[in-house]
Amino acid sequence: MKANRGKSISEVSRLNIWHINQLLNSEREYMITWRQLKVLRGKRHVGKKARWFSVLENEVIENVHTRRIKEEFKGEKGFLIEQKGHEITIDKRRKE
Repeated sequence: MKANRGKSISEVSRLNIWHINQLLNSEREYMITWRQLKVLRGKRHVGKKARWFSVLENEVIENVHTRRIKEEFKGEKGFLIEQKGHEITIDKRRKE
């Protein structure tokens, strides 16, 4: 169990995630997907979703289909996602 926790912590720090608002879209209404996060960070985006990300999704997301977040995670202040030339679209037909 401790080995998995240490691996998760190192992966989170490699992705430069320090606050939950970094995993929300610019309007702070929806949580981005694992693939969108990896693309935004310039990492390889093939493979399984990380377990820590799945746990966060279960805690933060109110509606799984729309990825709308719960009210207690919506806020005015906080960090935003650094977007470097990539734009996240809401179109579900397009893979990012």
